[in-house]
Amino acid sequence: MRITDIEPCIKVSIEIEDTTTELIIEFGDQIRITKSEGERVEGRFYLFESASEVDQDDMLYLVLEDENQFSIGVSLISNIEKIEK
Repeated sequence: MRITDIEPCIKVSIEIEDTTTELIIEFGDQIRITKSEGERVEGRFYLFESASEVDQDDMLYLVLEDENQFSIGVSLISNIEKIEK
């Protein structure tokens, strides 16, 4: 046996009415996040940090076009999309 590749990623499950869609996002993918209040943020997926306590939020980190870092708690995301460029 020979391992040829290991790629870390996250799987996002999106429910729309009675249908569930899964989205696989790999590190470095360009994504668009819509926050709960409607604001959109686009950037490169950089890091996912799983909360160490049940009452804490998991965090998603992006690198924006201007190379600044953006972070958001998963519970504050209303939609997430991959951007194909």
